[in-house]
Amino acid sequence: MFNTLLLSLLVYQATANPIPRDNDKPFDIQAHRGGRGSTVENTLPSFAYGAVSGANTLELDFGVTKDGVAVVWHDEAFLPSKCKDTNPVTPDDPVFPYNDKHVANLTLAQVKKLDCGSLRQDDYPVQEIYPGTKLATLDEFFEFVNCFDTDGEINFDIETKVNPAVTNSTRDPKIFVDLLIESIDKYDVMDRTTLQSFDWRSLKYSKEIRPELVTSALYDDTTAIKNTDWFGGLKIEDYGDVSPAVAGVLAANDIDADILSPAEIESTSGKTLGTDKYKPFVTQEVVNLAHDKGMQVKPWTVDTLNVVDEHYKWGVDGVITDFPHETVRWADLNKIKTAKKFDEDKVMTCLAKHNQLV
Repeated sequence: MFNTLLLSLLVYQATANPIPRDNDKPFDIQAHRGGRGSTVENTLPSFAYGAVSGANTLELDFGVTKDGVAVVWHDEAFLPSKCKDTNPVTPDDPVFPYNDKHVANLTLAQVKKLDCGSLRQDDYPVQEIYPGTKLATLDEFFEFVNCFDTDGEINFDIETKVNPAVTNSTRDPKIFVDLLIESIDKYDVMDRTTLQSFDWRSLKYSKEIRPELVTSALYDDTTAIKNTDWFGGLKIEDYGDVSPAVAGVLAANDIDADILSPAEIESTSGKTLGTDKYKPFVTQEVVNLAHDKGMQVKPWTVDTLNVVDEHYKWGVDGVITDFPHETVRWADLNKIKTAKKFDEDKVMTCLAKHNQLV
């Protein structure tokens, strides 16, 4: 009981004098998976549109193939709703078809046979499609960005897609982090890159080997649970009688995360702010407590401007959104500082040069 009361007092004191957002810097509007509201996700075309929209940061994910290559993609396995099989690497390839296979069980050559640009998602009916688009490796992604961002101005928020709850579903987190740092060093983007992950083992390992790499702790109500596998060995029940969202703040602070990235809403929530079905996960208390602990706060995935309004008033440092173009427009109308909008002709010229087709 004493520990619970003490923890509650510390939470109260922490929220009394939060560290304010730095409004002299651009509000960090992150193009989620490149901006999947406008273009097929996690492809070079999506990152092109994210850059043209004026997003401050390109948010992306990567998996690791059977032969140890970092490939930009969100899901642990390839889904027929997002990618199409074309032809096998060899006529007698026993693994073909490649759809429904895990990234970790395919070679890069096999992944490159998938068309992940032809299918528009039902939830994003105005997505532009780019038929025949192959997925890019992490190095190919950086080569593309360097083509149009010659002054090194855009930022990167890169997620390791590691699943600690399902054995062998993905590669080891250390492999992910080592590959990411290898690319970061190769393209000299350490000062513009954030490593984010739901699997906090990735974040802890990163701080051990390269403490200067900014880390962001992703979590929601499905990972902030008792006996969780996601918090790198930490248990939320050790933080007393507080909400899962608040426990996540305290746990993220204990692994020295630089940024807290909570879900906007609970997993069972409706999406309309102000309705009975809307169940927020991130709250003013969470923002204040994280700021007091020295962490920035960047919720995901914030796709309605009413919620962007609310979160901005709470003092969040950025938002991860599927609609960066609309969110940048919101910021411009409200005279909120935003990032550079890259020249569309230059970006699209680079896209034509770098986008690979099956």
